[in-house]
Amino acid sequence: LHGRGCFVGYGRHQVALRLRRPRSYTQAYATGHRTVPAMPPPKKPFTNRPMPVGAQVPGLLQKAYERHGFHMYHLAEHHSTPLGMAPSPSVFLAAVARLTRSMRFGPMVYALPLYHPLRLVQEICMLDQMSRGRLDLGFGRGASPIELDYFGRDYEEAEPIYREFLDLIVMGLTQQRLDGKGKYYSFDDVPILMEPVQKPYPQMWYGAHLPESAARAARPAEKSRSSNSPAT
Repeated sequence: LHGRGCFVGYGRHQVALRLRRPRSYTQAYATGHRTVPAMPPPKKPFTNRPMPVGAQVPGLLQKAYERHGFHMYHLAEHHSTPLGMAPSPSVFLAAVARLTRSMRFGPMVYALPLYHPLRLVQEICMLDQMSRGRLDLGFGRGASPIELDYFGRDYEEAEPIYREFLDLIVMGLTQQRLDGKGKYYSFDDVPILMEPVQKPYPQMWYGAHLPESAARAARPAEKSRSSNSPAT
């Protein structure tokens, strides 16, 4: 990075990252969005150990983003890896909803094979209600086979699980009953008592790190799901 630090969008906030040592600086701070000059070395010895989630003070950094005019904040989901220290986006974003007033926010992305669709539908409704309609949604199948394996999920099944769950989630956000049967889950007239503020549902983003992922997001059926979002 030629002696400059950078913001990276991974859920680890205000955490020093070790870079190749330039002339006088040895670190950058991971916060989220753009390139800035590296910060001077800390007074305490630098370590590569992740910062505990409690030390990140969820919401305070996002308040600073909002104060400086940021329109949107996205949070990555990772498990048992230093790529991210917010394994539960819904919990973290609940704090963001409470401490901000105008900035939009959302997961980038919910790794759908790791969720139960009925529970996720209700969490999405809660977050959109708590934020008064500021939630964006990001969905993906999970980029890391290792992380899926930790939960006993077969990476080869991640794509069909993603497709089935996404259909169920859209159904749960737009209808008062969840009804249907698939390969991985079946629902028999389950009542949905909550609903999102945004109609028919919050803006949707799709994770696309492979060519087939981009093709999937471009298909007419998927585009119709996100027709209220200019960003997908």
